[in-house]
Amino acid sequence: MDKKRFEQVFNGELGGMSAKIAQDPLELWPVVERLNILQPVRTLEIGINFGGTTRIWQLLTSELVVAIDTDTSKIVVNFSDSPPPLLIQGDSTSPETVARAREHAPYDFLWIDGGHTHEIAKADWDNYSPMVRPGGLVGIHDVKAKREGPYKLFMEIQRAGFTHESFIEHKGTALIHIPNEETGGNPNNIRPFVPYDGFDWLADFVKPHMRIFEYGSGKSTLWFGMTAGEVVAVEKWAHCYETCAAELAELDITNVEYVLKPDIAGQEDAAGYSKSIHEYEGQFDLVFVDGHYRRECIEECYTKAKYAIFMDNTDSPGYQDAYSVMKSWTDGTLIDFYSYGLNPYTGEDLMDPQTFTVPVKWGSAVFLKDVYKDRDD
Repeated sequence: MDKKRFEQVFNGELGGMSAKIAQDPLELWPVVERLNILQPVRTLEIGINFGGTTRIWQLLTSELVVAIDTDTSKIVVNFSDSPPPLLIQGDSTSPETVARAREHAPYDFLWIDGGHTHEIAKADWDNYSPMVRPGGLVGIHDVKAKREGPYKLFMEIQRAGFTHESFIEHKGTALIHIPNEETGGNPNNIRPFVPYDGFDWLADFVKPHMRIFEYGSGKSTLWFGMTAGEVVAVEKWAHCYETCAAELAELDITNVEYVLKPDIAGQEDAAGYSKSIHEYEGQFDLVFVDGHYRRECIEECYTKAKYAIFMDNTDSPGYQDAYSVMKSWTDGTLIDFYSYGLNPYTGEDLMDPQTFTVPVKWGSAVFLKDVYKDRDD
């Protein structure tokens, strides 16, 4: 489903809807994008209301949509142009309803938007998420802090270590990634603190045989160590180095050469830090720039990057000189990212529940050299 068709469905132009979908399109569209990739065969929805999201899941699902609600008479959508969803009228927490849904499992995608107390939201997660296949997705609506039940559930899911994303424009939508055999899950939701779309690019690009160089360190170092073949990470601050070194040891990540490059006698050593990449023979498949002295690092790493150079915080006023250097390169393509991402101070999507603050959007970019198109690996 492309963006134009999504907007048509959302606005009631397709499917005979007399009411718009009760979601924020800026929160729902990222879910649709991920389902375009997932290509669900079977989808399960908890909470139908007027049937707007049911219609979207129907258009994205190739075989069967099962939808549960206590009152299915409110539906105003015409499903006649596609195989209609299987509607189950009943309490989502009742054993009978759970049993009927289980008859059609496993599902590729589960959407939870039913009862909004913590008791009901947790029951829906506990009852239905086991019906989602490994590698599938679970969407939860209303996860912003003002909606106490889904918000509390989402916090519990985060602390349980599930890989997750959230999109907060209005009421808040979260996506939970169900672990598959290949990844075995992701302890503590380990991933680089970059915008979600930037992380999507990294997850697609980085392969087990690759060699990575990293300016700066942290959760990204752990993720590269879990994902790539060889990693060199350079850190300026001793306290950051000690924390990350302990986490590498705890996770038994042994393919990371971790180097402390502090300032000399209290004086900044931009040259020593940025030129440290030249201490290693050969090129790196990816250079990841998210530390100090970014302009110097961007300039020094160019010849050492075989395929790609990724820099975070490209929208920050303090890094425009480094970003300008990236924009001046001509033998490749500059890809910009700008979206929400994990809060680097908590590792969670949502911040202070008392102030209802939410994640911010920020920018990253990758320069992908033309030679990447002609690779043979």
